[in-house]
Amino acid sequence: MIRLIVFAILLIGMSAYITFTAHSLFSFGAMKKVPTALAWFLSALPSAAGLALIPITGRAAVSVAAMAHLTALLLLWDVVLHFVRGDKARPKAVLFAVSFVLCAAYITYGIINAYTVTPTCYTVTTDKPIASERLRIAQISDCHLGTTFDGDGFARHIQAINAHHPDVLVITGDFADSRTSVEDMAAACAALENVQAPLGVYYVSGNHEGSMHPQKNDQLLRLLESSGVTVLEDEAVVIADGVTVFGRKDAYDRSRLSVSELMQQTDDPAYTVFLDHQPREYDAYAAQGADLVLSGHTHAGQMFPLGMFIEFIGMGENTYGMEQRGDTAFIVSSGISGLLPMRTEAHSEFVIIDIISRQNA
Repeated sequence: MIRLIVFAILLIGMSAYITFTAHSLFSFGAMKKVPTALAWFLSALPSAAGLALIPITGRAAVSVAAMAHLTALLLLWDVVLHFVRGDKARPKAVLFAVSFVLCAAYITYGIINAYTVTPTCYTVTTDKPIASERLRIAQISDCHLGTTFDGDGFARHIQAINAHHPDVLVITGDFADSRTSVEDMAAACAALENVQAPLGVYYVSGNHEGSMHPQKNDQLLRLLESSGVTVLEDEAVVIADGVTVFGRKDAYDRSRLSVSELMQQTDDPAYTVFLDHQPREYDAYAAQGADLVLSGHTHAGQMFPLGMFIEFIGMGENTYGMEQRGDTAFIVSSGISGLLPMRTEAHSEFVIIDIISRQNA
């Protein structure tokens, strides 16, 4: 409720500013001849276009983002024009039109980018022995089912992942959130039954599953397990000769085990793959000799320039991509979706990781 009130106040304030700024253009030169009613109608169109994004995208936050960008540009031009001498009507009109076009193009790009999912591929090498010549892991993170695709849309993404012939599929949290419908959860879990990964599908929860109603989260876990998915909560499982997958509880869960405690669950973990929704505790992983840590959570910022502040505000130790610390490789996915049906930073992705042993070279 508080969020809706804040959004309403922001939208009303920005709509008023944009509309009155546009209407001020009708007080100069030939524009004065435009009938008053028509002038106000035309002045309201930019704000109306921004507000129309609410029913189009289903998210008020997209409308807030669009209008915030336009408001920021108009405020910038107002400051600049304050220092311009002479007639300001024409440059103000041009700048208003340019600002509107730029924002419209920017928001359009963001929406298209959010709905466009592409594979991102990495290769990780190790000195440890792996039974097969190559172990291929497919990673999905931050589905937030219902944002850019429903359960049926998720099934289509599974088909795209199958085309890469993974040995194992891992889901690193935020598969669903409080806005996800039960129907979409059921359809998406049913789609996981069609994953063509001989070593199985493994899941760890994220912070958004933790914020769901407990009954809804329990229902999600039952649906996943009934679809053949292995849910890992501070647990380890050997998926192949020489490869162990560790699944951690989310970092916000105070009951979760430390990295060292989790490593003690196996006598000889050989090559270790950790699934940890939030990219944290990098030094602990490196100190314990973990080989590969897969995370999500950050969405790579999702909206420019938020990505520059991820590490600064403590959301994670890496915003996006692969980082190497000693013998430990860390990969953070931007996510296959996000909280908003709009993305102006990074891209929507699923990740394909090939693990190759130098002993097999």
